[in-house]
Amino acid sequence: MTSSSISLNQARTTVSIAVWGALMAAGAYVAVPMGPVPITLQTFFIFLAGFVDGPKAALAALLYIGAGFLGLPVFTGGLAGPAVFLAPTVGYLLSFPLAAFIAGLGAKAIASSKENLGKSKATCWLKLFLLGILATIVIYVLGAIGLMINVGMTPAVALGANLIFIPGDALKIAAAASTALGLSLRAPFKKSKAKANTDSVKK
Repeated sequence: MTSSSISLNQARTTVSIAVWGALMAAGAYVAVPMGPVPITLQTFFIFLAGFVDGPKAALAALLYIGAGFLGLPVFTGGLAGPAVFLAPTVGYLLSFPLAAFIAGLGAKAIASSKENLGKSKATCWLKLFLLGILATIVIYVLGAIGLMINVGMTPAVALGANLIFIPGDALKIAAAASTALGLSLRAPFKKSKAKANTDSVKK
């Protein structure tokens, strides 16, 4: 690979991270108040970034959080600054990079796994959906820890506070999986399948 190719790939990665970070910020402005933790589209873009761009989606989430910490009004309600990290929702916020990493790492494994060659789109969608559920559990657990620390909730109450978000999050995971399969994630499957067919012909 030439130095120009490497530079181009680095530029694409940088732009991709910036775009996903901006989308996460935009998702924060689509909010429905639900007690101390509002429903937003942030997690939709967290899942979608991971499903489409792999583990580096975590960098986009870190960029988003860093921008808010430095004072850009990218958090829900236009909030910004270090004070946000003392709010009840800080656990959810800090869980985003880990959730994006899990979604990205799993999606990358699904796309490159030989077991998925020839599998139907529905099968791949189901695997992404289950992967999104795993990432959501991480968000819920870390979010509950934040509620326990900053609000004084008991573990049971803090975890129970997530129940109201399950239907909406399920819809967001489903939408992210469908969108990802309709965009770039389907390319690795086709590419891997084509490579497998070529290898079988060579044999």
